[in-house]
Amino acid sequence: MQDPLELLWIDPESTARIRRKPEWQLLLDAERPHRKASDLLPVLTNQEAVAEGRADVMAILARAPESDGAAVRAAVAAGARAGGKFAPPLLVVEGELLLAFDGLETLKGLAANAVPFAADDDALEVAVAAAVEYVRMPGLLATPSTLEALARRIREAFARIPRGVPADFLDAQTQRALLEHRRYQTRVFHGAPHVRILLHAQGSSMLVFAPLDIAMSLPLRVQVGARLIVEAHLFTDQYDPQPFALQLLAAARRVTLSTEHAS
Repeated sequence: MQDPLELLWIDPESTARIRRKPEWQLLLDAERPHRKASDLLPVLTNQEAVAEGRADVMAILARAPESDGAAVRAAVAAGARAGGKFAPPLLVVEGELLLAFDGLETLKGLAANAVPFAADDDALEVAVAAAVEYVRMPGLLATPSTLEALARRIREAFARIPRGVPADFLDAQTQRALLEHRRYQTRVFHGAPHVRILLHAQGSSMLVFAPLDIAMSLPLRVQVGARLIVEAHLFTDQYDPQPFALQLLAAARRVTLSTEHAS
């Protein structure tokens, strides 16, 4: 038996369009006569979707066939309409969401967690000081390569001498702080900041952009099994090799009850 789904988030403005997709409309027409009162889901935090809309979206998430990477590419290619217009297709995708953290916040976390050990180590003290100086630069426009170099310098200095803590102490503590404070990697997509997420599904990796308000609805895990309703867009970013991007419209996570509280 497949692990159950828990609805996490819906874009209320997209509910009507989701319901109108012909294949999904047929699915809902067949499902609604058998719907029970227990199928109406609880209100979502800070969400305006009505009960019937939540039930419809959940039915689609649970029952509509998912698209793998090849199917998404084909759907995007088929999105061209007469007159040169492009209509982003609606799709269901499923896989593991991999949440990355903001590079600048990661550097801050590494420096902060290394401070208690820096007083007795000149190399670590210098590495932490360099990171702090960089972070405090007025008008800082941080670049990934510089952030990675400064972070690597702290990690290498910390690892050089045994400190009576586990080898992964620095990264584990930093990741915990980043996760608890939800300092996810963000990018501007369609004119607004979004959380940038990778979806690994059936051997392919797809780029997902999620509105910032979903960050508070995500489980505190770096990797989350999920099923999504998305709108697939052409994507052009000279620093990102992904040929298309998926804009999140609704999300449910896979709940593994036997391991839900495992460390």
